[in-house]
Amino acid sequence: RNLVEEGQFYGVQQGPRAIGLYTLPKSPGVISSAKAALIWTGRALVDEIWVGERRITNLPAEVPPGETVVIASGEALFAVHPLARTDLGRSTPVRLVEIQGDLVLEIYNYKGTAKPFWELGWPGAFYQGRPQCGYYLEVAARADYPDGQAFGKRVDSGLFNQETGPAYVFSGQGERCWRVEYTRGGETLGIEIDLMLWQLKRRWTAAGEMGWPMLESPVARQNRQGEVIVGDARLTCGPEAGWLFACPQNGRYVAGYHGLQPAPLVLQMPDGRVEVEAMGTGTVVWDNGQVQVDAVGLSGAPRVTLGS
Repeated sequence: RNLVEEGQFYGVQQGPRAIGLYTLPKSPGVISSAKAALIWTGRALVDEIWVGERRITNLPAEVPPGETVVIASGEALFAVHPLARTDLGRSTPVRLVEIQGDLVLEIYNYKGTAKPFWELGWPGAFYQGRPQCGYYLEVAARADYPDGQAFGKRVDSGLFNQETGPAYVFSGQGERCWRVEYTRGGETLGIEIDLMLWQLKRRWTAAGEMGWPMLESPVARQNRQGEVIVGDARLTCGPEAGWLFACPQNGRYVAGYHGLQPAPLVLQMPDGRVEVEAMGTGTVVWDNGQVQVDAVGLSGAPRVTLGS
């Protein structure tokens, strides 16, 4: 409600720990401010604010390089450790401020007079990759620590490891990778991205590479087994990747298929059944008996049966 989200983001999370990496939008145009902002709505609900070993009672408050910020509110503690940051100006603070009654941690890349930043555009003769801005975040139960300072020390006892490839003028070939890893108590969390094209390269934990997580919720699921079940609805699409959304209260179901080759597909619901002879990547929508199929490589007309 206070800020317009215009940046680009990649993140990795395991339980209460997360790493978030932000950058400016591609070709940002003329701007006077660029920052990542973490917002705690309702400043009055925040009980403690710590920056390192210093308790903050008045805002705004500067956050020195390398310090961890801890916010205590209700039964929760939040620790935020700012990561590597590209300085695009002469005044790029990290600070805690109050904006419209909310507590905001601002992590600036730029703050100053309006500027076009033509060197950040690609294609461009001087482009050296996207600006860096990010943070490590950890959440804990307030009852587990005597105060926010103790939680901050616990987070600081871990090892932050950051590596950024050397800067060079991009010609359309090659990569410049930013690698961030946090390790504590035998647990590791990490992420690596390419700054040139702002692409995710890999994410990992102590258990190894994370890959891409499957969709899992009370109304939608995804897998690569060729059969997906949500409530009383069932999608069958061979031993291939598919997903299923089911909302029986509204009589709407959507099935998606992402196999490498066209395959038969059957969507079975309490109110009916849809059979497709074969289809490639695409979707099947059931809306109270009305069926729409949008797919590549579709063979034959869908067979629709009403009733269970």
